[in-house]
Amino acid sequence: MSKLDSQPEEADVISMTAPELHILSELDSRQYGFLLLHSPENSSKKALVLKAVKYLEIMVIQARKQQKVQNENEPKNCQSKKISIDPRTWVKLGHFHLLLEEYRKALSAYQMFYKTQAENHWQDCTFLYGLGLVYFHFNAFQWLAALVGWHPNVICQSEKFSVYSISSWKDNELVFVCNESYKRATIANC
Repeated sequence: MSKLDSQPEEADVISMTAPELHILSELDSRQYGFLLLHSPENSSKKALVLKAVKYLEIMVIQARKQQKVQNENEPKNCQSKKISIDPRTWVKLGHFHLLLEEYRKALSAYQMFYKTQAENHWQDCTFLYGLGLVYFHFNAFQWLAALVGWHPNVICQSEKFSVYSISSWKDNELVFVCNESYKRATIANC
């Protein structure tokens, strides 16, 4: 019996109730700037988000370990089935890190989603919004402009959320319309 098999799975130790899962399902990049997890009144939500981050990170590590073990046990000429992680896991992890203001980790998670969903990433408005906020945080205006394609149109729209790229304005602004409010980011040197 290996060391990995003898220890209880850490992800199995972390359990969440249905109401906690419901709260987590409603959290995404749209709450950035509105839900301040570092304030004392949101300490319970912050603890819940930290618990979810730990759970998701353990799941990712376990999946990668299983893939490594599977690759080691399979003959080199045999095509083994690749263990995959649901791309939405990366987006959710990115959202949680963004809400926790852990921008480097959020960028890493969003990039993993982009890597796995390169053809369809533009269909996920919350992903575009979260990644745009991370790029804005790092003053990566060139990447932000590249993300939205920098032409005047609605890039992504859902029932309560839209991302617009507007290049005809005098100061080159990118407008994020979110939950009937908006955030405006001035793009410099584009």
